[in-house]
Amino acid sequence: MENTSINGYVLKYKLGDGGMAEVWYAENSLQKPAAIKILLKKFCDESDLVTRFQNEARLMVQLNHPHIRNIQDYGMIDDRPCMIMEYLEGKDLAARMKIGEQFSGDQLTAWWNDLVDALQYTHRKHIIHRDIKPANIFVTDTGKVKLLDFGVAKIKDNITVTQTGSRMGTLMYMSPEQVYDVKNLTHKTDNYSLAVTFYHLVTGKAPYDSTKISDFEIQESIVRKDIDTTILPQPWRNLLPDYFNKNAELRRELHPIQSGTFEDSGATMYLNPAEPVKQSPKPLPASQTPVYHQPKQKRSPFYVLFPVAVVLGLIAFALNKDKVTGFFKKIQHPRYGRPKPGPSLNLKKLKNS
Repeated sequence: MENTSINGYVLKYKLGDGGMAEVWYAENSLQKPAAIKILLKKFCDESDLVTRFQNEARLMVQLNHPHIRNIQDYGMIDDRPCMIMEYLEGKDLAARMKIGEQFSGDQLTAWWNDLVDALQYTHRKHIIHRDIKPANIFVTDTGKVKLLDFGVAKIKDNITVTQTGSRMGTLMYMSPEQVYDVKNLTHKTDNYSLAVTFYHLVTGKAPYDSTKISDFEIQESIVRKDIDTTILPQPWRNLLPDYFNKNAELRRELHPIQSGTFEDSGATMYLNPAEPVKQSPKPLPASQTPVYHQPKQKRSPFYVLFPVAVVLGLIAFALNKDKVTGFFKKIQHPRYGRPKPGPSLNLKKLKNS
């Protein structure tokens, strides 16, 4: 396949393989890059899969949105259908989570808002994506988010290959109606899957553990059991449950959230679309950083009054020095103290007298 040409682009090297197709890097004569998605040869004889591939190209060529991967053209290489797509550098979110990356509140809020805008755009065109998941959300090296892979998308009320009754999508992120009523889907199924995707991005784990329970048990959980939202940090705990309603008609419409200043917890400042966002105060520059002094300990009144009493006593002594010294002289006089011993008596003299 290397050096094969398609609509002015020359294939240079393979970027990777997917479940249905392989993707090649290509350039035109002006060295403009493109990604060429080519249906795997083993599927080229399966009419349903070829139609599905063509359906993706037909849908995506209608979409012109900054957060949806652009499809430029459709063609054939060696009798294999292919799409000429916008070339992107970066990683999808599934790959980033796989290496243990965690995301900040600012990142998550920006991605949510961009994807809500993209899905509102596709829903206005009556297109349902039906496979929203981290692997289909690509973030470029410049931080721009792109929604990928409309391979199982459906035009509402139009006949498509998916109306054969087969369930298509990724089980972990499916809505309840995708599990039990695949023929009657609305755009609300994308709302559910987007919320499950962000549940995974925020908490770092999917709502169901596929290593411990079977696909059947996961289906039962999707249809009958509520997702545990108690582990979500605020404000995601307030936002996401409205999209998890089992009844699609009662499920909330997609709504952007407001960004704020975030700490390490990764929580956004969203509370309610009608309420203002409370932002954390920005740190002051070093030159303006307030200095906090250790508060003085409260002393006992004794330590406060004793020095005052001593000073007052000294002043009183200075003013009455003569009286004070006179007083101490008096207490040494016999009148005021023990009489001094007199001369000893001469007993012999008393007898003679």
